Amino acid sequence: MNIIHKRSRHTVAEVNATKLAGADLSFRNLREADFRGMDLRGTNFAYAEVQGADFRGADLRGANFCNASLQEADFYDADCRKACFQSARCGGANFMDTDMRGADLTMAMMVAAPLSAANLNGAIIAPGWVIRRASK
Repeated sequence: MNIIHKRSRHTVAEVNATKLAGADLSFRNLREADFRGMDLRGTNFAYAEVQGADFRGADLRGANFCNASLQEADFYDADCRKACFQSARCGGANFMDTDMRGADLTMAMMVAAPLSAANLNGAIIAPGWVIRRASK
């Protein structure tokens, strides 16, 4: 079921959906949308305007945020394992306590984006550069 039409100006708040796993939300204006606790596994947010959106506690495993505008978005306690953030603009976004194992952060702009207590094990930060837990 196509809930949001391509290139529409509707926001997720207007859709009133609770499960959008695998949906194509690319190129959408989703500023300040409330995605708290939602199942968004594999959802495509490529090139979307998602500034100030609330993803706290959301399941974003394998989601695509490539080239998305994520400034001031809140990912606190979200599951972003294997999500793609290539070339995303994440200035001021909150990634505290976020599970980012295996996420692709290549060329992501992370200025003033708190990552304290985030799990970055296996995350890709540049082509050929992978964060690995130190061996004891």
